[in-house]
Amino acid sequence: MSPVSVGFCAYCGSEGEATEDHIIPQCLWTGRVPKRVPKVPACAQCNHILKSELDTYLRDLLITDKNSAESPVVQGLRPKYIRSVLRNQSRMDRDYREKGEVIAKMSQSGLYQFGLISRTVNQQTEQIMSMIVRGLHRYYLHTLIIQGYLVYDHPLV
Repeated sequence: MSPVSVGFCAYCGSEGEATEDHIIPQCLWTGRVPKRVPKVPACAQCNHILKSELDTYLRDLLITDKNSAESPVVQGLRPKYIRSVLRNQSRMDRDYREKGEVIAKMSQSGLYQFGLISRTVNQQTEQIMSMIVRGLHRYYLHTLIIQGYLVYDHPLV
């Protein structure tokens, strides 16, 4: 477990007890997490509840992306994703199955290509990227971006 300190949460900006959070989710590493991976303070709500759920969502998104299919990292993580789908534990998979819409698009050659879209998955992806950006901003610039993209006035040291 991460050490507890007092500070500002990099994700929501609340002040109080904070634990150390890996901005790049630990579940994206196939082995040990390198020591130099950026970490920021996060409140219990953001770190242990919200971000933990979003981290596995991000893992599932990256694993199912056709452009990353050949990556050795993705191939190493794929068994975890398959287990979570088979156990109905992948929230991303459920969001696609329960709220996804099939779309058809005609290619220039006249063939139809089919895809699956989901507003819910898009919203989750936006939230994930927003949290990562806030974490990286806090780590590298030592200031906060609060939800709504208002920049916290004074630098954190």
